[in-house]
Amino acid sequence: MKIRIHEQLLRLRLAQEEVSELIQNGTISSRIQIGTSEIGFSLHLIRGDQPLGKSTTLTPKTGRPVAKLTEGHTKLEIPRSWTNGWDSNDLVGFEFDFQPVTGRVLTVIVEKDYPCAHSKEGKAIFGRPKNMNAEIQKIGTI
Repeated sequence: MKIRIHEQLLRLRLAQEEVSELIQNGTISSRIQIGTSEIGFSLHLIRGDQPLGKSTTLTPKTGRPVAKLTEGHTKLEIPRSWTNGWDSNDLVGFEFDFQPVTGRVLTVIVEKDYPCAHSKEGKAIFGRPKNMNAEIQKIGTI
């Protein structure tokens, strides 16, 4: 799972295998250890009302997602009905907002991971690499 945080936007990008795992197991998670601490993100499917239908937009029409942050772990829950057929259809993903009692709105996007070389504003960042499997230079242990 690729995780991107920008201002009040949290984007989770799932590879094809991860979308299948989410649908089969009802959960997927990712963690990174920093020193003796750990940061984690998980996505869980919960019972929902109705499926989204054949819409290819990112905005959900039903259900009530939940976001929780506990001890360095962000847990997102979305209705299982949103993912019906998601592993085999052309729906890109889901976008939803959380309005806290105090503070700023958090926008969450959960989407399939496609190769992309553009910023949020649509401007090219680096362009598409000639070899998508190109190696990254290892600097060493710091």
